[in-house]
Amino acid sequence: MGETVEETELKKELQTVVNKILKDEDYGFETTIEAIKILSSLADLKIKKPLLGEIMGDIVALASTQVRFQCFKSF
Repeated sequence: MGETVEETELKKELQTVVNKILKDEDYGFETTIEAIKILSSLADLKIKKPLLGEIMGDIVALASTQVRFQCFKSF
């Protein structure tokens, strides 16, 4: 799977924050928190992406008008 737009944007934001930290000795607590939030968001995306690709589901309508959700693992 390729990189998502959201992932690309988060990486750009992180690069901006890291550059700010590297250039300014007194970058402050808020900048540190911002970097941590971006890293956390990136980590969440990395965890979710494999799960979304592995588990897929289809809704199956039976002749008896029952509806079931069928899950399967794609390879």
